[in-house]
Amino acid sequence: MNQVRINSLFAEQLIDFRHLVTFKKQTKDQFLQKIKETYSLENVKTRLFYAACKESMFNTIKLSILRDHILFNQ
Repeated sequence: MNQVRINSLFAEQLIDFRHLVTFKKQTKDQFLQKIKETYSLENVKTRLFYAACKESMFNTIKLSILRDHILFNQ
């Protein structure tokens, strides 16, 4: 299994951006693109979340079947 290292700011803010996480597995690059397509990076909160996501170390992200967990590298 690949190593996961999540930036603390990313972890804290993920709750506000959780609607971007789907049941379908997304690569980190796809998730970053989804952030850019959905929100303006001119917004400070979004820009910080985007940067923290880029700094985090994971390959894929998806929502668990029960919608109670966000899974990385699954």
